[in-house]
Amino acid sequence: MSGLTTTPIAGLPPDVLLEIFDLLTLDNKKGNASLISAILCCQKWRPLASSILYRHVALDPDRLELFSNSHTKCKITSLTVKMDAIGVTPGDPSAAIREANNRNVSLRKLCSFLEDIMPVTLSISVDMPFPCTAGPEIESIVKNLPGFCSALEVDLRHSSSFNPNLAPIDTPSIPQTHPHLCDSIRAVLPQLRHLRLRLPVLCTALFSADPLSQDSCCHAIHVPLLKTCLINLSLRQPFLYNHGAWATECSDDYSRTPRVGQQEQVSSALPPMEKILREFAHLNKDTLKRLWVVDVKPVAPFSVHDHAAWIRRDFISNASYPMPVWDMGVFRSGGLVARIPSLKNPEKTEDWVSTTALVETVAEGGTWAETSRCARLPTRDLENYEPAHWILSGSEYRKKNHRSCMIWKNEHDTGEVILPQGPGDLMQRWDMHEIVPPGWKRDNLKGSIMVRI
Repeated sequence: MSGLTTTPIAGLPPDVLLEIFDLLTLDNKKGNASLISAILCCQKWRPLASSILYRHVALDPDRLELFSNSHTKCKITSLTVKMDAIGVTPGDPSAAIREANNRNVSLRKLCSFLEDIMPVTLSISVDMPFPCTAGPEIESIVKNLPGFCSALEVDLRHSSSFNPNLAPIDTPSIPQTHPHLCDSIRAVLPQLRHLRLRLPVLCTALFSADPLSQDSCCHAIHVPLLKTCLINLSLRQPFLYNHGAWATECSDDYSRTPRVGQQEQVSSALPPMEKILREFAHLNKDTLKRLWVVDVKPVAPFSVHDHAAWIRRDFISNASYPMPVWDMGVFRSGGLVARIPSLKNPEKTEDWVSTTALVETVAEGGTWAETSRCARLPTRDLENYEPAHWILSGSEYRKKNHRSCMIWKNEHDTGEVILPQGPGDLMQRWDMHEIVPPGWKRDNLKGSIMVRI
């Protein structure tokens, strides 16, 4: 007998090998070590195992730089790029500026090989210290979005800032105007099925077919493929101070960009966009399952029993729902509470307790969610979305931690809901003061207990 004997595993068809390699990803203790071993085993296994390894790629700034310098042409199902806030040293922003510039270099490299990796889903989240910006880089990425990319998420924020006068002399000039991302995103809308945006500036050009019309009459565009569109105007957790807390309308004045540390108030981007959003929802009502805008309602100044809230404005059902938020305690992490309408029956609500990011995901109805491997993906089954196991309902939190708060206690004692609930008119301005039920009273002190009259 001559020649090599064929072993059983060598004769397995590719589809069976793919199933085996897929099971290797379930080994949480070893991470991707087993899958990488399969890639290095032989030439036959390499492309098959690589397709599993690169199926959902999640990159932070360091990994993005490595990935940019040694990227593969293997097809990627989803690409998630997340760049968290950069710390700024008071009086010396040079280190923060260098880090911001390095991140922009990596984003430009990413743009150059998007066609090679062919992502079906692209999620980019960038938090830059103002006045640094990744706007031009994001604009280039959107303009070069592959035609087969059907889900896009862009999340841009400025959670820190510095005085540009303190920047070193050799620092690139600070931008004076925003790159108009609305135009770039509108151009790719016809190919998208899912879109989520959180931008510091927005305008009607995002959904208008003739944004430059001289008669100021804009007409919405028809996008037959789009199923979900979520716009989050909230740029940070709703609280007492509302300067820079929400997105504003596009303008040529870059200094008015909403950010942490902003001293002047800026108007919300929503009122100027209301008309085009209504028209867009009506024109695409046959295919668009969800068009939500998450608005912000800060605490009223000098008000004792008022609450900050997210406001869900549903342009499909033409209704709004307040989602009040409060903190379980300053010194306890993961203690943000939000009262959120049920997806199946929005007139019923449930409290959810976790970090701001996780609670906000539930407030957005899980339109996009993060997997255990940090990939950001649109939720396929919106009606049956269930929050991740690492976020607790109010009842689960009380049972596990044996802790409560004054809102829960007052509602238990009175047997009444003391926070306003929806639905309301689409553009309703919600008053989130706690309600004192008939026959009860309380002191005019924050967190006071209700007692019978």
